[in-house]
Amino acid sequence: MSEDVQALPCGTETRSALAATGAWIGLCLILAVGCSGDAPTTHLEKPGKSPDQVLWDFTTTESDSGRLQWILEAEQAFFYQKAKKVEAVGLEVDMYGDSGLLSSSLTADSGSMDRKSGDMTARGNVHVVSRDDYELWTNVLHWDRERELFHTEAFVEVRHGENLYSGYDMECDQRLEHLHIQREPRGVIIQNSEAQDD
Repeated sequence: MSEDVQALPCGTETRSALAATGAWIGLCLILAVGCSGDAPTTHLEKPGKSPDQVLWDFTTTESDSGRLQWILEAEQAFFYQKAKKVEAVGLEVDMYGDSGLLSSSLTADSGSMDRKSGDMTARGNVHVVSRDDYELWTNVLHWDRERELFHTEAFVEVRHGENLYSGYDMECDQRLEHLHIQREPRGVIIQNSEAQDD
């Protein structure tokens, strides 16, 4: 290659190099634009530059004094050792009460877990169903391990039978029974005539 360049007239080498560089950059841009449309979108919040470990079909549990608190499953999990964080895609969490019975089940597009505190955050199409047939929908939901409460500042809807509650800045227990909505609370409550007769 160098022998061919030396045989060219003065200035040709520079023009050829610039042309080749421009063509290479153009090709890279075309490939980048073409591939960007196929990249999957996630709601991950990466606490570090790159994960230390990636696992598929991940399952972990949390217990306190021998009592099972929750089981977390994810399609994919990203571990960040320095930040003590786990980011997950395709999240499913089963919450258990003091009696050891299932209290509620949560699903979400993605989520994160603080391995030090045990707190969790679910993001994207968050749906919680309790064993007492309460259902909750929101975009972001946090789990406070110390207080054993769900909370969110995002808009939330909670349905129980025909009763519907909605608003912002919500806090509730894992069975979704004790609900407190602090901003713009609204509710539609339909009393059961059979329950009134009893």
